[in-house]
Amino acid sequence: MQSKPFQTFLMQIDNQLPEQEPTNEKNSLHAIVKRILENLKATAVERSSTLINDIPFTFMVETDKNILSSLLNIVLRNIIMQGRDCCYRLSARQYTNIVLLHVKDMGARTEFQNKFYTEDANALCKTLGGCISLNEFHSHTRSLTFTFRSGLRAA
Repeated sequence: MQSKPFQTFLMQIDNQLPEQEPTNEKNSLHAIVKRILENLKATAVERSSTLINDIPFTFMVETDKNILSSLLNIVLRNIIMQGRDCCYRLSARQYTNIVLLHVKDMGARTEFQNKFYTEDANALCKTLGGCISLNEFHSHTRSLTFTFRSGLRAA
């Protein structure tokens, strides 16, 4: 049996161990988004809204999956909560090491507000080396674009 001081010493050593840096592994962006949408399904149904994942199954990203999932969960939940009777389409493109994820309002004329961009979302976004922007097109269609780095270590 270990003495109390020895147990305390072991706990102090455990707390001093350096945290492991997150490893950037290749993951399917479609699968990440699909999991989030499944978790948000009840909220979307309650708001009479639909989210369509048009991201190809083969679209791979190399970034911290947990941070990306947390950020997308915050942003998508807040988008759903801002509208009613909406249909949102999610798509993505990659330009070298930058991924653009689009959430497009398909005509419900939802007015996106800056409510999705919380302090938590801002911190997570910076961790991924990305940003979020709102766009309005000539046809009064609105979209949200989230960009982040893939393949290179984010700042």
